[in-house]
Amino acid sequence: MNKKNVKAIVHAGAVKPLLQLVTLDTKDEDGKGFAVAALRGLAIDDLARQQLLQLGAIEVLLPLLERHAEDVAADAAGVFQEFARDERFAEDLGGPVHGDSVLNMLVSLAEKGGEEAREASVGALQ
Repeated sequence: MNKKNVKAIVHAGAVKPLLQLVTLDTKDEDGKGFAVAALRGLAIDDLARQQLLQLGAIEVLLPLLERHAEDVAADAAGVFQEFARDERFAEDLGGPVHGDSVLNMLVSLAEKGGEEAREASVGALQ
């Protein structure tokens, strides 16, 4: 994704509605998948990562690491990978509130997931 476009999308307020799409109780799994993929792309932006954490993205995305289609799990792991690359947010992932759950699910995905999911989860664990 083009960083300039990402910034414009984030500043337009896209993070919250995309995260809300993921939480909707709907049978539209494709829509959820597209929303998670978009969040992965936006997570390269500092402001997007801040917003995601403030909006509770860890709790929303964590179950996707094990209960959804391979591409959705890979995109969720990709968001965690972007958090892990930023020292300011890495502590939130490994801290006492989420640490064991996030690490255990990422390790499981690294062991059992497809190629893209493995790469993203290993990237988040580094």
